[in-house]
Amino acid sequence: MVFDEDPPRHTDLDKRLQAAQRMESIGVLASGLAHDFNNALTVMLGQAHILQATCDDTDARRLESIITSGRRAAALAWQLLDIAHSNRDQREPLLLVPLLKESIKLLSVSFAPRIQFNIVTGEGQLTAEISPTEFHQIAFNLCINAAQAMESGEVEVELQKVSQGGSDWALLTVADTGGGIPDDQLKTVFQPFYTTKQDGTGLGLTMVRTIAQSCGGRIELQSETGKGTTARVWLPAVKSRMEFSDPKYSRLRGQNQTIVFLDDDPAVREALGAILSINGYVPEGFETPEQLEEYLEKSSDSVGVLMLDVVLPQISGTALCAQLSTQYPDIPIILMSACRKPPAVEAALHFGQANAFVSKPFDVPELLHTLHSALMKVQKSSL
Repeated sequence: MVFDEDPPRHTDLDKRLQAAQRMESIGVLASGLAHDFNNALTVMLGQAHILQATCDDTDARRLESIITSGRRAAALAWQLLDIAHSNRDQREPLLLVPLLKESIKLLSVSFAPRIQFNIVTGEGQLTAEISPTEFHQIAFNLCINAAQAMESGEVEVELQKVSQGGSDWALLTVADTGGGIPDDQLKTVFQPFYTTKQDGTGLGLTMVRTIAQSCGGRIELQSETGKGTTARVWLPAVKSRMEFSDPKYSRLRGQNQTIVFLDDDPAVREALGAILSINGYVPEGFETPEQLEEYLEKSSDSVGVLMLDVVLPQISGTALCAQLSTQYPDIPIILMSACRKPPAVEAALHFGQANAFVSKPFDVPELLHTLHSALMKVQKSSL
């Protein structure tokens, strides 16, 4: 028997295997970094929110800039992880125009005065079901590629609603007048780690395609050597929902309900306690499960909501959640973590052991909304 090996195919399979192994290593590293990084940002953003509630308008605007940048920093910690693990659990109908304008504002500072970004948006609200992190990653990667393709000039950015195939789409178009992409490279630009840049990672367009496809959309590239490149990302348009509009979140303020929480990081406990306090709640924070259980044995009747960190030194938050949900079935439990929502959290939510999950660093409107919803469910069930 003669075995005729196919060297090109064998080499291609080896490369794919190596790429998969690298992606797995990146995922493990990014997960650990994100946990520690987001815990630190939880403290920073929490303290900024507290100051914002007590300062004058000028300082409040400055703090809003700090908070916005902090949220972007938290998003960066997940960038590599999002390539391998889609961010679907945090998706919701979001207005895209404000997100795009925020991205362009940040990019303009980085590339001025060499590159100018011209942004055009259609009339009316344009909404897609996507997480803020994912949309910013799409906009950042496409706009950075366009800016780096030119010595100087203008990048045209357009976001509009279009109808195609009987469906409505949010179409993001980014066009440059750079050197263009050769035809033979157009087939490979979406492969992980493929790059022609000296300091590039080869992950940008891979990420854009992964996000777009997981949202039910797609990306198209049109390029002509010597004339430039146009990238188009199609995302399914959806109906908008009401957004938080009151900067003080008055409708979501607590009524002196006791919120008990467990987190082994003292700085996180301090920041979370302060956020709860200035928003009308009575915070009770604990470092260890033993301290928490001792408190609950004496004062469970006064607890409005129980919040548990998922990653703890002695026991997992989900295991403790399963135990406490049986002992105290009338207390709603919210799990929180600086990591992505793991399968154990999904299981706790599915089986009714936990009522909700919130990510760190906290988005204060989201946190208040989650607490409000948990308390409302308890009130309805007691009627």
